[in-house]
Amino acid sequence: MNPAATVLVLRHATGKSVPSMTDWGINTRKKD
Repeated sequence: MNPAATVLVLRHATGKSVPSMTDWGINTRKKD
């Protein structure tokens, strides 16, 4: 399972209530 996909799902499910998680996912993807 892709971490980025999980972040997107969490973001959609929580209505962007977890910016920290989103930022972590974006940063991880950018670093990768």
